Amino acid sequence: MNATTKSQFHYRPGLLILTALVLTAAEAPAARWVLPAETRGRLEIVNPTREELEAYRKDFSRGPQPLVTEAAITLPPRQTHRIDVSIIDQLSVLDIPAAPTARVRWIDERGRARELGAGQSNHLYFPARATRNSGELVITNLSSQSQDGRILSRKPGEDGLELRRFRIGGREVLKLDPAGFSGTAFAIESDFNLQAHVKDAPGASPEFAELRPNPRVLPAPAGRYFVVADTNRGAAYLVDLTDPAMIAEARQQLREPDVYHPRILIAEIGVNAVGDNRNWDDKTRHPWSWRITTPLRFAALASQACDGHPQQLEDQLEAWLSGAYTGGRPIICFWGYQIVEELP
Repeated sequence: MNATTKSQFHYRPGLLILTALVLTAAEAPAARWVLPAETRGRLEIVNPTREELEAYRKDFSRGPQPLVTEAAITLPPRQTHRIDVSIIDQLSVLDIPAAPTARVRWIDERGRARELGAGQSNHLYFPARATRNSGELVITNLSSQSQDGRILSRKPGEDGLELRRFRIGGREVLKLDPAGFSGTAFAIESDFNLQAHVKDAPGASPEFAELRPNPRVLPAPAGRYFVVADTNRGAAYLVDLTDPAMIAEARQQLREPDVYHPRILIAEIGVNAVGDNRNWDDKTRHPWSWRITTPLRFAALASQACDGHPQQLEDQLEAWLSGAYTGGRPIICFWGYQIVEELP
């Protein structure tokens, strides 16, 4: 199972490893900065506000046993916070739920600086003015789900011309030769969230793809949205209930949370292509890669085979979707989880 740890700092010998930052402030759209994979450098985060901001950094490690590590720091008011960063064995992100004027700058080992644009996207864009004669086009898959993607030309008169197809594993990095894209505006499209940059282009700053803004507003539910979580509220998810009987049962759980009604939600899952399932207890309410497709029933008991938790499902999504744990059917039944909130 996947583990989650919290600490002030996360070290390797001689290097501070940045994982993720969340800057909290007034109401503003959530945003995500994805740091360039397999690089070392320095990150500069500007806090232009008059308030001290709480910050978090998050690391999604790669490998057969995924580990999510989160640590907290503080950003002083009206100051620039500088951190030496090594991003080698994990994927690292900055999540900012509400800091509209915060700025993030990446400075690589050669001292070349680049402002990082915020967003979360399955549609990345490189303008034609970028220099791509050499180096590597590095595409990072932020999802745990393997995915197919394609690179499309954006030249006038050739809008949508397919230049290349690719496949990339969950939380993996793909490297391509960008020489064929020199002078061409192009988009990288896929089903899930990606980041892309050109690494080691001689004589130029690192080039990062532009990102589409993070989705914030939930799609309208077919019925009613309910939040499902355990007592620790460590990682929640959303379910859209349409059946009147199940809605009544969910509301009964809310009225009598300490009475043991049948509360284990048994449901079929699928890929979250519509963005309606969020980690409601995350500071950015970040979308999960999966969603509830068919709520089946509330039960007092359920098979241990379909027990788990949302982050474990996220990290092992392909196995869950294939029904590898549940006899060929993509079913979840998380023990210890129940309805904790109905969204207005």
